[in-house]
Amino acid sequence: MTSSWFHEPRGEATHSVACILKWLALLPRTLRLRNVRLEILSPDGSSTASLHYVCETESLDYLKDLLQCRELETETFPVWRCGDKIQSLQSRGVIVVMEINRLLRCLVPPGSLITFPWIRHKVHLKEQTYRERRGKIEATFGRKVRQNQFQFRTTQNLNALRQFYDDFYAPYIEFRFGSLTHLRSLAELRTAVQHGFLLQVFDGDLWISGAVCAMKGRTLTMTAIGLLPDYQEQLRRGAMSAAYYFMFQWAEANGIETLDLLRTRPHRQEGSFEHKRKWGGLPMVDLWPHTSLHFFVPANTPIPPPLQQLLIWTGENFEELQNLRCP
Repeated sequence: MTSSWFHEPRGEATHSVACILKWLALLPRTLRLRNVRLEILSPDGSSTASLHYVCETESLDYLKDLLQCRELETETFPVWRCGDKIQSLQSRGVIVVMEINRLLRCLVPPGSLITFPWIRHKVHLKEQTYRERRGKIEATFGRKVRQNQFQFRTTQNLNALRQFYDDFYAPYIEFRFGSLTHLRSLAELRTAVQHGFLLQVFDGDLWISGAVCAMKGRTLTMTAIGLLPDYQEQLRRGAMSAAYYFMFQWAEANGIETLDLLRTRPHRQEGSFEHKRKWGGLPMVDLWPHTSLHFFVPANTPIPPPLQQLLIWTGENFEELQNLRCP
């Protein structure tokens, strides 16, 4: 997430206050916005469409990666002119994406569809959604665990945590997300382990994956997850899903009611989103990201394929952009 020097607190009341303080601290970023024209390219390099991204650039790299586009001309302007700028762009019949600090959403012109740079996933272990998935989880992830005879143990040993951070967590996240990587600090994971544990998955005597889990009341939060190279082979064998499987197993055995699987990008085809959905994760609005994304899509304007399965918040749940139109 943005600005790793912000440490996300665990307590619910403290979390809400910290979110607002974070929004306030990052407010100066939004005082001058950029208007960036993005040209979407086909596999052969030809232009297929373009859109305008009016922003403080928090999600610029993510959108460029999602759309496989290039950045063309750009201009800057003060935030209080954003209404006029959006209306001017809309009059040209182009798709406009506006990203702004959540404290300044009152400046966003009406008629947009809203989402967020990141959304959170939680599994309520006693609810029907998870119970309906339990058999499928055992038949897929559980079967691989049993086939490979994986085992697990939990620890609060800080030397093991340091090894997890250096050898499992940081390299795997950088492999997975590349230039879009946002790492948690070792200090954050140390705090989590003090209120929870490090779960280690073993193949015989070899430590192959793990997860840092923090506990608060009846909620267990997966703060970080990591994998030992070779990544493709370990993923094929189910080493990563084994960490999830044992975490759920531990949670059910210890009276946990909610598993917080943290965040993914708001897109149906994002790999982490789909993986967490298979475990019963329900997407929900997360207050920690300090910006919101607003999509202005003119009537009868085709939505570029990479954006069609972007998830939009309706006020009750998340729906795909292709199924909605601006109010």
